[in-house]
Amino acid sequence: MKRKIIIIWGYIVKNNKSEERLKRKKYYKSIENLLRNEKIDFARRELVKFMHMYPDEEYAIISYIKILIKQGNYDEVIEISKRYMDNMEIEYYLGIVYNSKMDYQKSKELFFDSYEKGMIKSLIQYIVILIKEENYEEAYKYFCLIPEEYVRDNEVEVAILRRYIYKEKYPEINLILKNEFLPYFSSQIVVYNESVLETIVKRRKNFKEEVNFKNLIAYAKEEIENIEPTYFDIFDRYIIKDPGVGKINGKKTDYLVISTNLNTKDIVNIYPYKYRNRIQCEPLSYKLQFWKYL
Repeated sequence: MKRKIIIIWGYIVKNNKSEERLKRKKYYKSIENLLRNEKIDFARRELVKFMHMYPDEEYAIISYIKILIKQGNYDEVIEISKRYMDNMEIEYYLGIVYNSKMDYQKSKELFFDSYEKGMIKSLIQYIVILIKEENYEEAYKYFCLIPEEYVRDNEVEVAILRRYIYKEKYPEINLILKNEFLPYFSSQIVVYNESVLETIVKRRKNFKEEVNFKNLIAYAKEEIENIEPTYFDIFDRYIIKDPGVGKINGKKTDYLVISTNLNTKDIVNIYPYKYRNRIQCEPLSYKLQFWKYL
């Protein structure tokens, strides 16, 4: 009889744990839906509740940190991250924050440490900083460590890094490539051609209808001429104000992102942006697939 009671009790406990897991999963999925629908403030409030209920779920901490980065709350990210420095993904996002704060040495250290824990995205960011420093020998050394699987899944991003490095390390290859057909972003590194920029920018669907693209490009060139990038990834990025320039998810935006080749003012892309702060938290490759065959 006693054994039967223990078995039944064990079943009840197991069943309750299963129900709790389903409840937690359903709650977090609802927060993910809020994020997908750009309901950032609401998602942030719900995440705070979720983290109080489930304080050991580090994936929720990561989502919360990404929201803080989107909102430009870098100091809060730094404070929270102190408790989770053994988490390679949180360390990666902390590296992004220090990049945005223009503390590139600290950012570099964090990316390298995160990479050593197994975060390949951090290796990419580490290589980018080496390119920004014009340390092409080191950049090439670490470029060769990018796993083949990552190269296959992120070929556009990796190709861009290759072109930056090879242009400086192997200029003779660059001379050969001048006459080859290359995807848009790679070709703009090999030989910059401003004449195609207007065609590329026009493909963006979220500009206001009456925008004059020639004037827009001229305005962008003038605005970035004497300022430092807002942040950088595989491009230098400048966020500038242009009231009512377009719409994001049906809402008017007053900001533009100007992308240039690293360490240059050579503009390769311009697009409306929702935020005035740097918010790029995800790997860039999935955003670049659109340009793969240009």
